[in-house]
Amino acid sequence: MRVTFPRLPDHARGYALIERDDGVVYQLYGGTAGSRLPHDILHLVVERELRIGDGIWGGIAAGVVFDTMRYVRGRRASQAAERSGQLLRGFSRPRQRAELLAELVSSAASLDHLTAAGIRRLAADRLPGDSVDTVAIAVAARALQVEAARWARLRVGENLCYDWPSPAASGPGSPSGPGDPAASGAGPIVPAPRAADTRLCSWVRDRKHRRMNARPAEVIECGEVTLRRHRPDDLDAVLLAVTESRDHLRPWMPWAQEYSRASAEEFLAKAGRDWDEGTAFNYAITSGGAIAGGCSLMARIGPGGLEIGYWMHQAYTRRGLATAAAAALTEQAFMLPGVQRVEIVHDELNIASGKIPARLGFAEVTRRPINPPSPEGTGTGVVWRLVR
Repeated sequence: MRVTFPRLPDHARGYALIERDDGVVYQLYGGTAGSRLPHDILHLVVERELRIGDGIWGGIAAGVVFDTMRYVRGRRASQAAERSGQLLRGFSRPRQRAELLAELVSSAASLDHLTAAGIRRLAADRLPGDSVDTVAIAVAARALQVEAARWARLRVGENLCYDWPSPAASGPGSPSGPGDPAASGAGPIVPAPRAADTRLCSWVRDRKHRRMNARPAEVIECGEVTLRRHRPDDLDAVLLAVTESRDHLRPWMPWAQEYSRASAEEFLAKAGRDWDEGTAFNYAITSGGAIAGGCSLMARIGPGGLEIGYWMHQAYTRRGLATAAAAALTEQAFMLPGVQRVEIVHDELNIASGKIPARLGFAEVTRRPINPPSPEGTGTGVVWRLVR
């Protein structure tokens, strides 16, 4: 069964186009269109990852027709309505459980740190008395983050397509079970990459800057913030932004320790050279015309990859501006030919910085030394990766 979710203009009535294996096509109407992941995709991803064969999408594949579905085309079997009614009569409890599992995975996907203990706490609220496979929930949560990021990057007129297995091919499956393979550990769960992703996700150890032939946009509009290529006349504004935020930046940014006018001059000169050479693309993050921080795309993680870095003036934190900037750079990166992965790296103690890639659907893939280390960190960097 093929399911297509078009990205419609904001505030339009959202829908999915369902092409069932029997040739019948329906539209399934959902909530209001926007950049937020549609609830029906949430269900599809969760039920697919947890192998729930009797949930919403398993039911539709088997012949259920909900009130929110409209017939489009195709020859319906003579007993289609009777079959749908028969399936619906036994569908109440499985549907309710599928909804609870979707809520559980969605809540897990929003956690700052995805741990077995955290998942069990969520499960105790939503599925009291049930034992859940925390690893399966974590894998589903990571998949949901990826789909949310994919959806957020869509332009109006684009779509996401999914193939749902036929009822004969899909096993019943459930994430619940008597055992909990992650019960012994409370540390962050990092699901292993799928086999299909392994080739693209292997960590490249050569971190020397490489050159990009293509260039991202020099000015990027992204809601409340505008990213623009740094200019030589940014000198005073950059120096002021860093010096006013020195105490905020020092724990995590080694370059902020002894920042001076000469430091700002050197940075801007190097930013110009790096852009021209295609080794790094440094932007000022501006809000209301003022410099609110900085961000960059760096070609230093080997062929096919770009790394994102960012910092914010302390007066502009906790407003979602760094997240918006990172999202915009991620989109720009994937528009460049040959770029297959984007990474964000931060010290493992810099919790605030780690929330940004998690919100954007990046997956934590490994940890490695940071050079130079953060002054108040451990020197171990958390590597987050998003694959095209």
